[in-house]
Amino acid sequence: MKILYVEDNAANARLLAKYLALQDDVELLEAASGEAGVALARAELPDLVLMDINLPQMSGTEALAALRADARTAGIAVVAVSADA
Repeated sequence: MKILYVEDNAANARLLAKYLALQDDVELLEAASGEAGVALARAELPDLVLMDINLPQMSGTEALAALRADARTAGIAVVAVSADA
C-alpha cells in the first residue's frame, strides 16, 4: 500500500514514519505542504492520503478540494489528520 502523508510538522511526520516503518507492505511518501502533497499525489497516485488540516498557504481542505477536482486523484481515499484539540 502506498500512503502519502501531508504534514508540515516534522515531529509528527517522524512519528508516523517510525510507526509505518514497522509495516512490511507500506510505502510512505511525505510532503510538507498542501501544494507539494497535491503534486505528489498526482505523480504517484497513492492508495491513501493522510492530510493535515492546518497547513500553511494551502490548507488541507483546499488540498483535498484540488485532489477531488482532478479526475486522476478524485477517487483516492483521504483521511483528515490534525493535532488540534
